[in-house]
Amino acid sequence: MLDLSDIVTVFVSTVGRDTYPECLDHLEEQDCTFRGPVVTANVAPMNVAFQRMLDSCQTPMFIQVDEDMLLHKHAVSSMAGRLSVSSSDVAIAAFPLWDTHLDRAIMGVKAYRHAIVRGYPFQDSASCEMDQAQRFMRDGFKLDTVWPMSDGQMNRDSQYDPLVMGEHVVRGQEVVYERYYNLGSKFARYGWMGWLGEEMHRVVQRLFERCQVHDPLRPSYSREEDLLALMGFAAGIAKPQEGEKNFAAFYQTPALYHIAHIVSGEYKTPSDPLLPVGKIAPEPCSSR
Repeated sequence: MLDLSDIVTVFVSTVGRDTYPECLDHLEEQDCTFRGPVVTANVAPMNVAFQRMLDSCQTPMFIQVDEDMLLHKHAVSSMAGRLSVSSSDVAIAAFPLWDTHLDRAIMGVKAYRHAIVRGYPFQDSASCEMDQAQRFMRDGFKLDTVWPMSDGQMNRDSQYDPLVMGEHVVRGQEVVYERYYNLGSKFARYGWMGWLGEEMHRVVQRLFERCQVHDPLRPSYSREEDLLALMGFAAGIAKPQEGEKNFAAFYQTPALYHIAHIVSGEYKTPSDPLLPVGKIAPEPCSSR
């Protein structure tokens, strides 16, 4: 087995989603060894969690993995290999994942050249990753984006393209709402997120079919999850979040609380504590 433990560290960020064990299982099955995974758990906001990678990494490269990313077995070696042969001014190589809800390839997982990015700390902004990339690109460094060789990012065959490094799994009603609220916030702030308008139109069309998709080659989508995606996206556009994503703050999202109770049939008055149905108050998170 290829030994990359002196070359690359894998960092995993988790807030306790149910995909976390699967994420670790997929890392165990990689076709190479590497340093880690180094887990950052329950740290918020996101820029604080990500800054730990810059501060603690001791290898030339590192890969950041979210707990909802299920990487193919060749992912770590392929990403490290691509970045290692890139020109010395490439700070990040970004690779696609197949999004299981949008049913298309999205730019998802990144390999970082530590010597460059450690000079650009993650800051509290609407998107700490994009903010960092904009700063290092202004200084002449590059972001290498790798797309599938297949024709089109929405081509179903793209999910089997070797340049697609795994799946981005969106599972559960609250997770769907939170994810699309974040996307709506970015859509409202960044011109480069314009592709999301077309994607959300596809979600609307799917919702209007008023049935689940029964295609063995595609996942099945519930109407409730698609409806929550649209609601979250609209809420993010109407009132974009201030600062970087903070998982703990979602437990204080009024719209999510009311939507959850409406969907469950257990709607309560607005004076009730703002805690989503079926959820337990989160453990105190670290911000240091």
